[in-house]
Amino acid sequence: MEFKPPIATRSTDELISIAWLYPEDYQELAIEEANRELSKRNIHKLEYQKLIHQTHKHKEKTARLEDEFNRYKSTQNLTLPEIIYHTALWPLPLVASIFQFQTIYELFGQGYTRKAYQALALRVLGFILLLITINLGI
Repeated sequence: MEFKPPIATRSTDELISIAWLYPEDYQELAIEEANRELSKRNIHKLEYQKLIHQTHKHKEKTARLEDEFNRYKSTQNLTLPEIIYHTALWPLPLVASIFQFQTIYELFGQGYTRKAYQALALRVLGFILLLITINLGI
């Protein structure tokens, strides 16, 4: 039987799909030819399974590192320049004050929750200090 496109011209990924991943979707003859072609290409199921296992281990390690980094980000404190900015300097460009609050939401969105809460508290403190300064006429 001849397949279109011929089994021998198909990519290795397609052959792996036919022979090992989704054999229930193909005729028995196609599966046998795919296995023969994979053998010709020196690709064996055991080696493929080892590669898949290594890939899964790598994905697990990457996920674990991402979790650690996200935990690290969520516990970060503001630096001294950030404290000064969020307390005293943010009211200066009053026109841009709407955009200034966007940075707090960006901190939340990026996972820096502690920094975001600190920035919000310092903005409120800075606003109160600004009102006191205006009322005292300083």
